[in-house]
Amino acid sequence: MAVPIQLQQLIDAALESARLQPQHALVPFQRRILYEYLAENSDTAFWSTNSPLPRETVLATYGEVRNPITWRQRVYLDLLTAQRMLRLWQELRPHDHLAQRMYTLAEDVALGRVHRDAAAEEIDPVFSRVENADYSFRPPYYAVNAIIKAVVTASGINVWDATIIGPDDDDAVLDQWSLDAAGYACDATAGPVWDPKSDATKRLEFWSWWLTEAIPTVWQREEEETPLVPEE
Repeated sequence: MAVPIQLQQLIDAALESARLQPQHALVPFQRRILYEYLAENSDTAFWSTNSPLPRETVLATYGEVRNPITWRQRVYLDLLTAQRMLRLWQELRPHDHLAQRMYTLAEDVALGRVHRDAAAEEIDPVFSRVENADYSFRPPYYAVNAIIKAVVTASGINVWDATIIGPDDDDAVLDQWSLDAAGYACDATAGPVWDPKSDATKRLEFWSWWLTEAIPTVWQREEEETPLVPEE
């Protein structure tokens, strides 16, 4: 089943941009447009030009302003990204079950088995734990943060509601709060865009997967009513 024409055009444009970008980065502005299409199914305009909301407002209203049907596609996209990162984590740290716990939590929040407030209480100390771990700012660190961001998205929080993102800004303008699951996952795969030792080829491979496989999979599962996370 094909994705809508407008979504395919956005995907094609984003992929071409990543191919042409010297570091093969998919800049946040373009990711934001794709997120907004999935979350709102807009045919005409996107929020990318709107002024950002205060971060306190985002946190105070999370889960209240999202269309539960269309926002679910954004949640599933982050979960699909988190699944990829869980496999990477298990390769790098096979005896450490932190990432598995975080992924299970993301699914539980998405299905309503765990309330978002309880999830927030669980993930808050994990941020500090991984920040100070021996793998901090290495692939396992970025991988588990991608999974944690899937928990945040499942909770109804759009961290970019509080973030100014210009069309030419790269991930270096985003702090740890505002980097999305895909951004963290790309860093886990290829290294951060600001790191001269990062791998541009791997970065393009990740964005190619995210654009041409992950997004269409999420859309098609929703259209076919076969969600990524089946309810038990």
